[in-house]
Amino acid sequence: MKDKIICLFPGQGAQYSGMCKDVYQEYACVRHVFEMVSDYSHNNMTDMCFKSSDTELMRSDKASLSTFTCSMSMVAIITDYFKRDLSDIFDFAAGHSMGQYSALCASDSVSLKDSVHLLQERSIHAMQTSGNNNGMICIIGLNRQKIDDLIRSVKNEGFASVANYNLHNQFVISGENTALNSLLDKAKQAGAIISKKLAVSIPAHCKLMAATQKPMRDRLEKVLIVPPKISLFSNETANIINNPEQIKNSLVSQMCHGVNWVGVMDNFPKYNIVRAVEFGPGKVLSGLVKRANVGCSVQPTGNIENVKLAIKQLENVILQR
Repeated sequence: MKDKIICLFPGQGAQYSGMCKDVYQEYACVRHVFEMVSDYSHNNMTDMCFKSSDTELMRSDKASLSTFTCSMSMVAIITDYFKRDLSDIFDFAAGHSMGQYSALCASDSVSLKDSVHLLQERSIHAMQTSGNNNGMICIIGLNRQKIDDLIRSVKNEGFASVANYNLHNQFVISGENTALNSLLDKAKQAGAIISKKLAVSIPAHCKLMAATQKPMRDRLEKVLIVPPKISLFSNETANIINNPEQIKNSLVSQMCHGVNWVGVMDNFPKYNIVRAVEFGPGKVLSGLVKRANVGCSVQPTGNIENVKLAIKQLENVILQR
């Protein structure tokens, strides 16, 4: 089996104030992406990405739209440079949380316009549903069995469930603050390396988001979704999903179910995926791939320097094919 390459797309949490500013100034194709997303979303994306504070960008609607804009800008740089579709370069795609929308857009399954509108609607419903007494925490240094045991131990104090399975010892948990606060203390006592509250506005990927599923299903039924040109991993099941009905079901289901990112990475050896490129701000997913030890090299693209490194690496990949 020949070596395969995957494109990765981050979710909320990757965004930061000033992201994409250097590539925006350097590349006309990036400015074009910003203009299109601004038109479709009725937002000034340069102001949102360059002038918003990190605190302002934590709001779900800004976090998702700014991250998506940056991801699609990086895609535009690569496709413009090589004069090829992304599907001519990459074998697989995967997106973490809302990054699945970026992956679908990049693989020509959902249009840029529809992706923007879906992300906006997703954020609106999530923020309306979230409530004031819910949140998310991150625990690093405990295994899944221990996390499950701790969650069971606080069930009388409130609801909590795993929202992100990022690594075999790194988890993000959503739920009610009463339960989460108790979990933070218990995780520290159990030997967690990190146990902290996250500054996010919604308790994502858990049953507290149940009210978002019907409106998202209704909206998705009105959107044209075609089979992606790049084999796409579901970020919930870690399986390949290639038909439109599977994709719709995945986008609805992910509102209330945890992101199995470690499962996606664990599948890399099975599919002989030995190289990854992260399209978007920062290098959150790059760090996870490195720590997962799944035999895959990874290159972020969050700034000009990293974009040029990615281009150089992809030139070598294309020459070998």
